[in-house]
Amino acid sequence: TLYQHTAKGKWVEHVAFSPNSKWIAFACGKEVHIISAKGELYAIIEQPKNTISALSWHNDNNLLALGFFGGVGLYSLSQK
Repeated sequence: TLYQHTAKGKWVEHVAFSPNSKWIAFACGKEVHIISAKGELYAIIEQPKNTISALSWHNDNNLLALGFFGGVGLYSLSQK
């Protein structure tokens, strides 16, 4: 293991690297954790309605699409 970030007590179900490999997003139920490739936490996104079922990065490395039952959400890293 090069770097590790834990989501204590939660299943990690989906993992996605950004196109430039600088960011990693992973889904834990209704949360998405975004960490740097070195394992440093950048943000936790809470999606209050439904469990996250898909993650996909835009080619600009700044937008992350979240798929969940009944909808899609977009998160911009520049919003933080």
